[in-house]
Amino acid sequence: MPNPIATFETSMGSFAAEIYLEEMPITGANFLTLAKDGFYNGLHFHRVIEGFMIQCGCPYSRDPSDDRAGTGDPPSGSIRDEFPRDQRLSNKRGSFSMANTGQPNSGGSQFFINLTNNPYLDYFT
Repeated sequence: MPNPIATFETSMGSFAAEIYLEEMPITGANFLTLAKDGFYNGLHFHRVIEGFMIQCGCPYSRDPSDDRAGTGDPPSGSIRDEFPRDQRLSNKRGSFSMANTGQPNSGGSQFFINLTNNPYLDYFT
């Protein structure tokens, strides 16, 4: 079965992201559930760092001037970290990754898209 594809409609155009559901079942299912429930509708990319990444998924980013943008979680809360030993999915340019606070099991709804290769963000390095 092919991987699900998420299509993003933004003010700068559209793009698609392949969700590696088999390789990252907890993270992938969480993202797909939130997307299907409409959680991401109307959110803005609240963190844009040229040459690094763009980030979205904070519920406070519905209002792009809200000072809390980047600090919110989904109504369903955080998910468990995934570190599959048989997968080496790297934070390469164009890849899509779950954001977290740096604390264990702190991912939820926020994700980022790598604008360059960021191997130092890989869980296996």
